[in-house]
Amino acid sequence: MGAAGNVSVIMTCHNEAAFIEQAIKSVTAQTAYGRVSEIIVVNDGSTDQSQSILEGLAHEIGKLKVLKASGIGPSAARNMALAEATGDFIAILDGDDLWTPDKLERQLPALESDPGVGLVYGDFHAFSAADRSDATVVHVRRFGPHTKDLLKSFFLEGGPVVPSSVILRRKIFDEVGSFDPSLRLNEDADMFLRVAERWAFQHVPGVHLYKREHGRNLTARIDTQLPVAELITARFVARNPELAEVAGKRMARRYGRAGGDCLAKGERVTGLGYCVKALRLDPLLWYVYPMFLLAILPRHAGVRLRSLARRILRTRQATPTRPSNSF
Repeated sequence: MGAAGNVSVIMTCHNEAAFIEQAIKSVTAQTAYGRVSEIIVVNDGSTDQSQSILEGLAHEIGKLKVLKASGIGPSAARNMALAEATGDFIAILDGDDLWTPDKLERQLPALESDPGVGLVYGDFHAFSAADRSDATVVHVRRFGPHTKDLLKSFFLEGGPVVPSSVILRRKIFDEVGSFDPSLRLNEDADMFLRVAERWAFQHVPGVHLYKREHGRNLTARIDTQLPVAELITARFVARNPELAEVAGKRMARRYGRAGGDCLAKGERVTGLGYCVKALRLDPLLWYVYPMFLLAILPRHAGVRLRSLARRILRTRQATPTRPSNSF
């Protein structure tokens, strides 16, 4: 292990030549950069200029280690970086995201002050414009050491706990295992649920992450995440039978989000189908009703009602139930 309190930053990169330098330099710009022992980047089968950019940066940045893989997927790539990591803390950063300069300085004390906290995380800016001019703050659910039934609450609602906002204790992986390489979506949700079985979470106030949204995000479509959400739900009910009582409600929320996402994309029939599934699983899931109403109203009818339904839908999409990593 490295010196006490050192941080290993693990990153993955797949065809992110346009973003990877900015992501890495958001690490080197940290006010607590002295705490970073290494930056480990796994270039996972990129076919663009990512490798040459990484090699150039490695000449400039002594702490940067570049590993190569051949399209093994995000879980296996993170595990590859973990196997090389020597720090006491593991900070995750995706190759298309970036941190604010005080991210580590603000979050590390929450881990160091409470040995029962295994994972810290926070809110984030969502953006798509190159200059971040469209950045909006996404406030996530606030879990802490005194949260009752953390596992059940996180299982039901998610956070979302965005990987690039997270720092974990290295020894956690010795207890709960590594990322599941069979999952190419929501592998982080599976991992964080395993952490929640044994450790406390700590939300750290402040927005210390810019999360980039673009068409190549694996989570760009919420409905593509539904099969793995079903798998993870069944897996954790089997591990923790007490979760069975909220399993239907958990999936109702995921079908509701998928329905809203499809309706926002103009996919009326598919969106309605997901809304119906959500209400069958949880008839009290109130925010699905205005989405359903919005979809069935004729275009010429109920202009004010349609406008109200759209506002409610936008509000739901801007809350912690945002699609990113919430499954």
